[in-house]
Amino acid sequence: MRWLLAGVIGLFVLWSGYWVVGSRAVLGGVQTWVADAPKQGLAIKTGEISLAGFPNRFDLTVATPAYQDRVSGWSWAAPFVQALALSYRPWEVIIALPNTQILTRPGEEIDVASDLMRASIKVFADTDLGLDKIILESDAVALSSSLGWTGSAKRAVVALRKDASQDAAYEFGLQIDALSPDAAFAKALTESTELPPVMDSATADVIAVLSAPLNRHSAQTRPEVQSIRVKNVLVTWGALGIHAEGDVRPDDQGLAEGRIDIRVTNWQHLVPLLVAGGAVKPELSQTAGNMLKALAQSSPDPDVLALPLTLKDGWMSLGPFPLGPAPSLRAQPGF
Repeated sequence: MRWLLAGVIGLFVLWSGYWVVGSRAVLGGVQTWVADAPKQGLAIKTGEISLAGFPNRFDLTVATPAYQDRVSGWSWAAPFVQALALSYRPWEVIIALPNTQILTRPGEEIDVASDLMRASIKVFADTDLGLDKIILESDAVALSSSLGWTGSAKRAVVALRKDASQDAAYEFGLQIDALSPDAAFAKALTESTELPPVMDSATADVIAVLSAPLNRHSAQTRPEVQSIRVKNVLVTWGALGIHAEGDVRPDDQGLAEGRIDIRVTNWQHLVPLLVAGGAVKPELSQTAGNMLKALAQSSPDPDVLALPLTLKDGWMSLGPFPLGPAPSLRAQPGF
């Protein structure tokens, strides 16, 4: 019994020593990252940083974190953030986020509110700490912009995982349920069509190939998008259904270039949607409807319309309708 007791005590002492060393490494790593952030074009401010959870957990709490990327111009701030991990599986982390957060980009501030928001992150247990997967879940999320628009969803799940087929390829997934667009947009939509004010669901499955893998060196390597394959995007909004697939890549200026093929079921609801979104002027809605009707007549099913989303020479168009400048696939200087 004495040998057994001595063995138990010895194991406890060793484990306690591991926890102490590990907790110091975690705190030191966070403090070093914050101190070195300006070298990477970042500005990070925090309040008190504390760690608890002895002996089987590393529970890190950061008060009043504020993060700013001077290259992209985006910033984020919250009352707190927690990173929770089992001490014997430190490469799998749960991130607990507060009910209120603030996102800021040049010229706009977005308030984010939710009943629950958390993320799970898993990295490979190697020296590079390469990203294996990350899942962000939110219930009853609501956005409110300083520019006047709002939006909300009953539930939203965003996932990113390593695609084993290529060194720097990642699969992106999205699931949004009961999406409520801006009130002014919803009002304009319901006045001109039978679509409900709330979108039923939106899902996406996309593979992106980057210039470098996502790991602990990403602040230095600054991974950029090399190509995007849209495997499947599906939007269900009342009687309207939209399906999309295609390929996009950056041009020499970093603007999106390529083609995404879109199939619209019950396309008659599409014109009011484009009018409400400002893509088509109200006085041109009749002309737009006639154009879509003519295009749909070549389809085996007159209620199904096939349209290409074309991105070329810095511009974007949906079939015959110009939508405006193509989005950039590269980070642009902000602050």
